[in-house]
Amino acid sequence: MGDVIRSGTRRWVGMLRSITLFEDLTDKQLLELTRLLDEVERPAGTVLTRQGSVGRESFILVRGEVTVLVHGAPVTRLGPGELIGEMALLNAQPRTATVIADTDVTLLVVGPAVFATLLDYRGVGRRVAAELSERLRFAEGDGAIHLEPPAAGSREPASGPDRTQVTT
Repeated sequence: MGDVIRSGTRRWVGMLRSITLFEDLTDKQLLELTRLLDEVERPAGTVLTRQGSVGRESFILVRGEVTVLVHGAPVTRLGPGELIGEMALLNAQPRTATVIADTDVTLLVVGPAVFATLLDYRGVGRRVAAELSERLRFAEGDGAIHLEPPAAGSREPASGPDRTQVTT
């Protein structure tokens, strides 16, 4: 994604610890993880992932909100602490959703090698599998459900304007 702001900082240890995915990691592992991640900022309206494209990285959303669209329809809104784009790294298949920044966002970039390292950490692989299972169950439900925007960090479906024609 380019435009790296800073990497390898201790200030992300506390933030990473607050993410369920990483709650079982030791301080040493979290510090190691911060050294492997790059922090980037993107303005509102940026397409972070595009459905059908090849995924070369995933992201941890640090600040801001994003909308996930499948076949052009919004299906959920995600907030800080969420992992985005990991499915493409797990199975080397095209991305299954488009993710667009609703607000200015700060992201930690997780490349393929770092993602593989993460999966080897105690409990992380199991949590990724549980998260994917939850997303699959949601996707097998009613499809795109249009409700009012959820509270920050909620996994409820998002509502909002049709974002099929996004310009970056």
